[in-house]
Amino acid sequence: MPRSPKTARRFTVALLAAGLTAAVLPTTPAFAAPANLVKNPDFSNSTTGWKVNTSTATLSATSISGNPAALIRATKAGNTVALNDATNTVTNGAAGVEYTATARVRATTAGTKGQLRVREVGGGSSISHAAGYTVSSANTWQTVKLNFTTTKAANALDVNVVAWNVGPGQDIIVDDVTLTSGQETVTPPPVQTPGYTLSDGCRLDLRGLGDCAPLVGAAHGSNTDPSAFEASLGQRFGVRRTYYQGTQVSKAVSVSKTDLAAGRIPWISFKLPYSWTDMANGKGDAWAKDLVKQLDALEGPVWLAFHHEPEKDGDIKEWKRMQERLGPIVRSGSDNVAFSVVLTGWNQWYGPAEYRIENMWPNTKVDVAGFDIYSFYATTSNGVTKYPEASLKSKYFDKISAWAKTKDVEWGLAETGVSDPGALDYPNWISTTRQELQDTGAIAMSYFDSHLNLKQSYNLTTAAKKADFGRALKASPTFPKQ
Repeated sequence: MPRSPKTARRFTVALLAAGLTAAVLPTTPAFAAPANLVKNPDFSNSTTGWKVNTSTATLSATSISGNPAALIRATKAGNTVALNDATNTVTNGAAGVEYTATARVRATTAGTKGQLRVREVGGGSSISHAAGYTVSSANTWQTVKLNFTTTKAANALDVNVVAWNVGPGQDIIVDDVTLTSGQETVTPPPVQTPGYTLSDGCRLDLRGLGDCAPLVGAAHGSNTDPSAFEASLGQRFGVRRTYYQGTQVSKAVSVSKTDLAAGRIPWISFKLPYSWTDMANGKGDAWAKDLVKQLDALEGPVWLAFHHEPEKDGDIKEWKRMQERLGPIVRSGSDNVAFSVVLTGWNQWYGPAEYRIENMWPNTKVDVAGFDIYSFYATTSNGVTKYPEASLKSKYFDKISAWAKTKDVEWGLAETGVSDPGALDYPNWISTTRQELQDTGAIAMSYFDSHLNLKQSYNLTTAAKKADFGRALKASPTFPKQ
């Protein structure tokens, strides 16, 4: 929906302080120098597009101090030579147009005279406009300039550089020939779309999306304020995961506001006030619209998901219908709230058919696909400790990246973690995973630093894991405080 007056004032008053830049229309247009109409004016393409008008002169390419130029050499005494555009520079001109022509000229003989000439040609006649020159010192560049106004419509303009009374052994060298119209070309100023600039200079749009290095953050404690933890690491989160029941809208909005003020993008998940079927049938529309309206009033982007990790929680077809109902409400009701869908990841590529990504992905626009993927290296289940490959890249990230491109959706890890024993064997697992996410185009990495619902030692309790998380955090950009 259109930005409210309150939000519009925010854009005009607090842009720079917030790190947010919006498109600004100048009151006066920007003007650029007129375009040069001459083809191959600096002879960088040898003498293509040029010729000499007499059989008693030759034309070749030369180089002066490393810069290409045209060399005209007379082969007969007392000769008039002319460098001529092979095809008229203007083929169908208008009357009353002001032009400026220039050329740089030098000669091997001081006192050589000539002119820069532009002829209006048409209807069997020609009208010449010319500016004369005299070479005052041998082998020294001088610039010739000609201003003129055309007199007839539909005439062609023929550009020449002429030298008179040139004999064998005398060279004329020409470079940087221009012909420009006196009518300046209006160049629109660059327009920067509204968005946010990260600490590394990369730009995100109003929903916090962009082709940038992944923002790193965490779910910390039980929706616990991470400020003290951030201070101990020396850098704030770029993104923060929090979780809410359907009755906790006010709490979610309040925490999201605090996160944005601290420079964190809120990535929030809601359990719903009604069943998937009821939500899909519209019973929860008013609840969803009120939630989105409140989030839309905040001073920055929010990533919003409904019932993350739905696998085995009910009829997945009804969950899909629910997402298809709520997604358009989110996107049409705001310009700063990104619609997110969060899945387990394993089920979508290795689980039952009903949970495969092609079967359960909603048929509506999704902004951020989140996946809760943990390393199972050195984890114990039913008394058995397993040691699969610790890296998630080949098993997950490469596949997700390829899929996301087909759906035009951003993606990231909404939850992840490595066990304490796994971190002993792979002390850089967290920072390495961040780099692997960057290499595969993810936009976020949220570590699950919480004891809630954990069967493994994933949370950041050891000094080594905390230090590695700090390295990942410092390698990622930060979001501007709002």
